[in-house]
Amino acid sequence: MKIIKNSIVLFVAVAMMFHGLAVMAQDSIDNLLKNSVFSVLNDKGNPEGWSASVPGFSIDTAVKPEGCEQSLKVAVAKDGKFLGDVTQMVKVKPQTNYTFSCLVKASPGVGVLMVKLLDAKGGEIKRISSPANAGAEWETLKTSFSTENSDTILVMLRYTQTAWQTLWFASPKLVEENKIKEN
Repeated sequence: MKIIKNSIVLFVAVAMMFHGLAVMAQDSIDNLLKNSVFSVLNDKGNPEGWSASVPGFSIDTAVKPEGCEQSLKVAVAKDGKFLGDVTQMVKVKPQTNYTFSCLVKASPGVGVLMVKLLDAKGGEIKRISSPANAGAEWETLKTSFSTENSDTILVMLRYTQTAWQTLWFASPKLVEENKIKEN
């Protein structure tokens, strides 16, 4: 009897492990962003696959949200007139709904997400922004949008450029929304 109970416990544990791996694999398949865990910085110090308006990035394994191995730390060196950003260009489907989200830790009102819909020549058609972060702890910012006629977008992790300000981004995601079938 004890062998059967142990076998059942082992079977359940293995099944839960495979379910967890399947969920993680599905999550990474659904996310359209490259290097969304910021695991690699390029020779310019920017996250691989991302572009940045100013330098000052590092991988932070100490300040990170629960469930994440690291975050992208942004240390603002000097005041800037415009919002700083870390961006990635993404091919998308026209006339499709997407959600862009990211965990942010910053002083209130410092971090925001933005999406720019681009035309065939790379010109801006429209900007869509999330609300700015409200508190100083980790919070999820997100914005949902339709691509309209655009097949390319620019996702942007944005922040105010105030000298000596530090903020963190983790787990950015761009996912296509499930389409509701009409009867």
